Amino acid sequence: MLLIFQQKHLTKQQKLYTSNSKILIYIFLFFVVFGCKLSEKTTKSNEEKELIPIHQLKLSEYNSVNTEILKRYLIGNARWDYIEKRGKTFAIRREIQASNYIPYEFDYISKHSYKNNRIESRIIISFGEPLGLRNSVEKTLIQFSNKSFDLRKIHIQKQHGKYESRLIIHSDNLNIQIFESSYKSERIYTKKVLEELILELNTILLHKNEIEKFGKLSFPIFYPISFDSTFFIIDPSA
Repeated sequence: MLLIFQQKHLTKQQKLYTSNSKILIYIFLFFVVFGCKLSEKTTKSNEEKELIPIHQLKLSEYNSVNTEILKRYLIGNARWDYIEKRGKTFAIRREIQASNYIPYEFDYISKHSYKNNRIESRIIISFGEPLGLRNSVEKTLIQFSNKSFDLRKIHIQKQHGKYESRLIIHSDNLNIQIFESSYKSERIYTKKVLEELILELNTILLHKNEIEKFGKLSFPIFYPISFDSTFFIIDPSA
């Protein structure tokens, strides 16, 4: 009898152990699957953050007529320095620090800060052949298309402890050229500039009649520092 009781008791313990084991296995599998899904979502989210919808720049809509309107806008906006030099036409964006435009250094480079990171940058809208296309410096040249561009594919080289990149988005009539040099390999400023240019170039197309008539847009966001004239920087001491 004692033997039978011990066997029955042992059988119950085995069943309980088996049941608990199954529960632990299910819990383990749940966290494995859930963790994988979460990891996949996080990876996907990070990938999406690096994708820039360059088609939203709408460069293909800048035909010969709209390109001339763009040039008129750039000439009339003090933030853009419109230059015609040695058969090349391009505009350099002036960067801002402490409510002032930063003077260029060599090769139109601006030095400034962004998110506690020291940045050297050069933002260009060029017409025809991209500026500096034929030099030997490493660059990332992509053809404008209806696709998104992964910023992680930008060619980056390390120079003097900094990470440098030169991105050129080429279309038939104009090009977007962004140089960024910083101590971080992530192209945080390049991304910011592209997002800003998407807004600016779209607004120009939407309000091109306004630019044709007045030479400027009625949106202060594109004129961060006001001057006394749409077309000239006036020196008060003159």
